[in-house]
Amino acid sequence: MVTGFAILFGIAALLWMGTCVQLRRLMGRSEALARERDFFQTLLDTVPDQIYFKDAESRFVRVSQAVATTLNVVSPSDAIGKSDFDFFATEDAKAFRADDLKVLSSRAPLHDRIERGTINGVERWMSTTKAPLFDKNDTAIGLVGISRDITDRIKAEKNLSELISKARCILWNARVKAVDGNFDWRIDFHSSEQLRKDLDLTQVAWTSHIHPEQLEKMNAMSHQAMLSGADGYNQEFWVTTRGGDVRWMNEDVRIEKIADHEWDLVGVGLDITERKRFEQELAAVNDKLARLANEDVLTGLHNRRAILNIAETEWLRWERYKSLFSVLILDVDNFKKINDTYGHHDGDAALKHIAAHLKKSIRKIDSVGRYGGEEFVIILPETSSEGAKVLAQKVLSTIRSSTIILSGDSVKITVSIGAAIAMPTDKNFAGLIHRADCALCQAKRSGKDQVLMALETHVAA
Repeated sequence: MVTGFAILFGIAALLWMGTCVQLRRLMGRSEALARERDFFQTLLDTVPDQIYFKDAESRFVRVSQAVATTLNVVSPSDAIGKSDFDFFATEDAKAFRADDLKVLSSRAPLHDRIERGTINGVERWMSTTKAPLFDKNDTAIGLVGISRDITDRIKAEKNLSELISKARCILWNARVKAVDGNFDWRIDFHSSEQLRKDLDLTQVAWTSHIHPEQLEKMNAMSHQAMLSGADGYNQEFWVTTRGGDVRWMNEDVRIEKIADHEWDLVGVGLDITERKRFEQELAAVNDKLARLANEDVLTGLHNRRAILNIAETEWLRWERYKSLFSVLILDVDNFKKINDTYGHHDGDAALKHIAAHLKKSIRKIDSVGRYGGEEFVIILPETSSEGAKVLAQKVLSTIRSSTIILSGDSVKITVSIGAAIAMPTDKNFAGLIHRADCALCQAKRSGKDQVLMALETHVAA
């Protein structure tokens, strides 16, 4: 009995061990499948191309996040069970379904098919590859598709095609011989129809549309290129149409030497008038932006940043060469009273009035800017303290003798000015302007409408 029981127990133990091994194997396979499923989902969520699976009825079974984005749904799960007819215009969806049926019936992939679809009125172009899916009985049960959005490329190609169809160009080839320094040109000339109409071009007379001096320079460039052994050159020139308009051309010329003193030339001249106009407009806009960046909007003078940049440049020059360098800072007297009496609009008019007189008073080498509020700074290169005082007195006199009409009243305006000349004790421009500002404050306290030099105030920077 004991022996029989031991045998049965051993068999049970072996069965149990086998079961455990089998369970571990199944668990391992389950974990592997889970890992593969997670990896596949990560692939669908991150790959920029659109990946989708459809059943035999062209219903979506699974889609990537990129597909969900294109279909304008929140989550990939929102597309499951639906078809192209739920998202695209009817005619587009019919075309997609026809492609699906072709793949399923032929059992062969469809490679790089260019498809166009409209979603919510937005046209999208896709490059699509589709392949059939089969079950274990080799029956086609659906398909997998991978699409790449090529909308931007298609639009660029269309734009290029339109540009080419409207191209305005001159094409020519020539055989050129040089004999005793004279160049004999035999040209075969062509041009786009529109340019030919504009210029009344003929093979013989087209150069008559080019100014003689310009044509001479062009010929000199081509002759030099041939004699120097260059393989080509590029140039820009302008031609005059029958109506008197100017058209700019950019010409690229290729040169091939075929014998001593003999060459073949091929030239392509493109009408770049619109580009030239755009460049001019862009330059004007950039100039305006630069001016706005450095110009005080109200007065038209340099703004604070610009005048300080000029001052720093002059300061660096003074530090290197120790030449004379002075600065004036002036403030409108009783400006708060003007604003309180007449309003800020007339206050602005007063500032513009003063700015106009400052522009007239300074020299060409001087610079004036609005420092802030009702304060102005004048930079005086190569100017002694005496010269600075003379110019400051001129400014005082000019503004004092002028009159401005504010709200119907004839108003006299005065300013106070502090002046300083750069000295070795100044650490930087900030120290110099500080001394001038201290002089200005002293001038205001001493009765206004006057100039004080920084050295006369005995104020250290």
